[in-house]
Amino acid sequence: DPFDLVEYAHDTHPNMSCVMISATASDVRNDPIGHHIKTVVPKPMSRRGILNSLINMHSNQPMSTQAAEPIFTTVSKRQEQRTLRILTAEDNKTNQLVFSKMVKSLDIELRFANNGEDAIKEYETFQPDLIFMDISMPKMDGKDACRAIRNQERTKGLPPVPIIALTAHAINGDKDEILSVGMDRYLTKRLKKDEILTAIADFTPKNVKSAQA
Repeated sequence: DPFDLVEYAHDTHPNMSCVMISATASDVRNDPIGHHIKTVVPKPMSRRGILNSLINMHSNQPMSTQAAEPIFTTVSKRQEQRTLRILTAEDNKTNQLVFSKMVKSLDIELRFANNGEDAIKEYETFQPDLIFMDISMPKMDGKDACRAIRNQERTKGLPPVPIIALTAHAINGDKDEILSVGMDRYLTKRLKKDEILTAIADFTPKNVKSAQA
């Protein structure tokens, strides 16, 4: 009980000033221990209320309460949300440039990986919200990189990051094989801007602000 604490503080340190934080001053005034409380800072706390409590502790004024603007300002939902992080695994520098131009109007953090091994490293350090994964890459192809990422997610109990396959081949049966390794969507090169933007919109997490600038 806060009043028991006030009474104990007064008994052990009679010259100590007590400041109560309370939603209503009447609770303090009506309690028999209330006279030991120098001032009350109302909830929600305010800069003015805190300053007045400090002033009152060094004055002979009776217990008072002061209302003012909240000390904690509300941050809008959009301000709280962070920027969407996109990782694109693509070994062709020209294709990287084309992809960059397609998304240049978006408010995103974009990073490229030059092969499957780099994609795994970037996944671990960059922690992307969405991955575009080229299937044919040196050192490690996109399918093996996807398998490795999915294995990490299962091992560490992480939520699955959406992975979108990018491939230059559109052979029958390829789509099912690619999706079976854990990809979420399949896009065929040459890439189209509207398909890229649609995929980004579809897979943007709720806790991340819209990529549309």
